[in-house]
Amino acid sequence: MDGNLRPSEADEEITDHFIQVGRFLGSPVIDHLIITDQSFFSFEINGIMERLRGSLKYRLPYEMLEQGMERGFRKGRRDGELNKARQIARAALEKGMDAKIIAEISGLPEEEIERLTLQ
Repeated sequence: MDGNLRPSEADEEITDHFIQVGRFLGSPVIDHLIITDQSFFSFEINGIMERLRGSLKYRLPYEMLEQGMERGFRKGRRDGELNKARQIARAALEKGMDAKIIAEISGLPEEEIERLTLQ
């Protein structure tokens, strides 16, 4: 070791690997330290661990699939809730309710309620 505390690309690569293995084993990697006689460099303190935890480079395929499915599920749920709110807003408009009240109750923006009246 030459006393250099700056992490190399290889340091970051191996840490990224360790993070993914730790994730698989259920044992998180907390930090990677580079230590000399005089000082140390902490990946955690310097924000490198946070960046590497978000890395997809060595992420296991099943984990990425699960995340994609979860994102799709959440988006589908949000879209479904939004569509339901629009249906209810249309029905309320047909019954003559005020757009401002419908917006307040449905959570939809008043501008969107106004657009629904034009459809």
